[in-house]
Amino acid sequence: ERVSLISKHRICETAIVAALLGAGAVHAQTGSGASVAPFLKIPVGARLMASPDAVAGMRPDASLVYSNPAFLTGIDGAEVFLSSGQWLDELSFSSLAAAVPLGAHHTVLGVGTTLLYSGGLDGYDAASNVVSEESYYDLGVDVAIARRFASTGVSLAAGAVYVREHTLPSDGSGYALHLGASWWHGANLLHAAVRDIAGSLSFPSGTWDIASEWMAGAGHVFNSGAGQFFAGMQASSSDVYGNRVRVEKCSFDRYMGRTQ
Repeated sequence: ERVSLISKHRICETAIVAALLGAGAVHAQTGSGASVAPFLKIPVGARLMASPDAVAGMRPDASLVYSNPAFLTGIDGAEVFLSSGQWLDELSFSSLAAAVPLGAHHTVLGVGTTLLYSGGLDGYDAASNVVSEESYYDLGVDVAIARRFASTGVSLAAGAVYVREHTLPSDGSGYALHLGASWWHGANLLHAAVRDIAGSLSFPSGTWDIASEWMAGAGHVFNSGAGQFFAGMQASSSDVYGNRVRVEKCSFDRYMGRTQ
């Protein structure tokens, strides 16, 4: 019954990630050596779902703690981000994040939590008979610190995520690490990040790796009398969704002030 619950759990998670990221294939990852916690790859908030991270990073908010935390050095003051969505019957994804400048605003602390919850997941016996209906959840708690070096335009960040997964008959927990960097050069923004590295999730029955994610991108700010236009592209890769490239021609923000 436990294997059936975990299988349906991860198939559901991976299918959602693939649908949101436009992946061409979905793989059920339930066996030894397979990766777990694909919910960590779900884009958090409308901005990260709608545009490449490089474009979102030109006007950062607290949600970017779930992307490249180096972007957090661009916020003007303390910010709080909250998002919640009901995707399918009894399946929801919620997130809460905060970013707080420290000292002279060259250093920013970011914290956040994400929760993927589902109720009504059937369990089966050896004869494939439904024997129970259970709920499960995946919880991630992120902490990151970012530092901007004003004289160079470079920002560096490091962080970690604690992961807890509730399944039957026992829970599992683990962690993963994040690293990120960004560089403003005039109206151009370059960035690179790696998330969920050196991570694993441990259950009493065994340990599974958390798939890492690599991303790199670039963006440009176009100024006009009507406002500012952003354009950018990004490449990323993960065992959860494969390889992808995202391009956004432009994003308009007439109220945005100085880029840096």
